Amino acid sequence: MFTCRQRVAHLAARSETDALNLVRRVLSYLPSNNVENPPFLQPHDDPLRMDEHLNHIVPWTLPALHHASSHRKRSGPGFIH
Repeated sequence: MFTCRQRVAHLAARSETDALNLVRRVLSYLPSNNVENPPFLQPHDDPLRMDEHLNHIVPWTLPALHHASSHRKRSGPGFIH
């Protein structure tokens, strides 16, 4: 309900069952305690894979960075969209 009214969420689920599954998944990324390492899963992505689109997401020049930040709107105290 909070995500519907405030429109602020990192994760959202359609049902209680989906929410519990999502919580289990998020918790699976964390170690069981402070002396254990986090769980490790062997990556399935090709380490040499290239995506040319990623080279254009972040601008390389300072004026481009300034121009992008000047178009952000404030919609509340401390929130920049």
